[in-house]
Amino acid sequence: MKKVTGLLLVIFSFLLMACGNVHGGETQGSGSDGEEETYFEGTVLEVQEKYLLVAPEKDSWVRRSADQIQVAIPENMDDITRSDIKENTKIGIWFTGGIAESYPGQIHQVLEIQVLEEDSDSPSESGIEGEKIKQAGPYGSISITVPDGWSYRLCDVEDEQLIAGEYGIQIYPDGVKTGLIEVAYESSFGVCGTGLEEEERVLAGHLANIGYYDGSNVWSFVAFRGKYKNIIAVTSMAENWLEEYADQVMEILNTIVYDPEEQSGAIGYYEQDSENSELALMVSAVHISDKKATLRFQQYDASAADELFFGENFIIEEKKEGSWFEADHTIDRDSVYAFDDVAHIIQMGETTDYEYDWEWLYGSLEPGEYRIAVEINDQTTIYAYFVMR
Repeated sequence: MKKVTGLLLVIFSFLLMACGNVHGGETQGSGSDGEEETYFEGTVLEVQEKYLLVAPEKDSWVRRSADQIQVAIPENMDDITRSDIKENTKIGIWFTGGIAESYPGQIHQVLEIQVLEEDSDSPSESGIEGEKIKQAGPYGSISITVPDGWSYRLCDVEDEQLIAGEYGIQIYPDGVKTGLIEVAYESSFGVCGTGLEEEERVLAGHLANIGYYDGSNVWSFVAFRGKYKNIIAVTSMAENWLEEYADQVMEILNTIVYDPEEQSGAIGYYEQDSENSELALMVSAVHISDKKATLRFQQYDASAADELFFGENFIIEEKKEGSWFEADHTIDRDSVYAFDDVAHIIQMGETTDYEYDWEWLYGSLEPGEYRIAVEINDQTTIYAYFVMR
């Protein structure tokens, strides 16, 4: 065990543990000024200049305040010990005073931080060897290490074989006939609560929820939290082999690295005005490039209207400083231009696709956040949103 402070604090801590109340690996005692001093253990999720983000141990009373705590770094912490603390390091913390009621919780009066073990489970030191693979995407890149004896498949945005994510990586052991695990980015991951049991675990240096259904020993999903909150792992038809490979799968998931800064490609996303409930109509942007995109009209209730149609005319707007403005034209705004007067019928109760090419009017779009406005029945405007990286 490495200590942050010197021999004096070691002796002081020992006395506190001898005199205080010890329960569940935690200690409470009183200092010379009578103020209660408390000890708990946790795992480092994030290291900042002035504080650590810590996940208290699962059975810790501190966890009743919050499952993540910002712990102030003591001014007397030496540089050597500071360098030992990394993501996924297990530490012990002595503090006085309360825990601020916020999320994450906050502890300001920290007396001492102990490094209890080395960062043996970090992605770079997980002990697993294999090929490091990466899938880039518009919200950042996802990397994992795939060991020998496993196969993988990279899934870009709009890949039809994706199970639950918007883009990601699918893995499975060599030789299995069915089943896979998908590690992916998903903006709005939701699960059914019926028959669900969850456990918390630190994977890849971040807190995650592992979900099991109906008493099964085989997990169905892993949903990360914190900085990795949109990273998920889901299983598909893997029941026949997942329990056998359970430990190795967790080793693989422990190598996940998500880099939100490494962005590429384009993707559509949903907003409230992407849908008109009265018309039972929703629109989205797919097959997006810098010069064109396909709008997908989904009419999900044929009884909502007698007929729906849209035209050739459209407007592209760009989001700047929180507001929407029409994108810059490549032709003079004073020039006269017109769209063909054509009505395209939306199939009721079905999906209708139509490609809009805007190069002649807006040129090639630069990276940014955009929306395409189209009119339905010459009366109602509906928007398809997308981002370009």
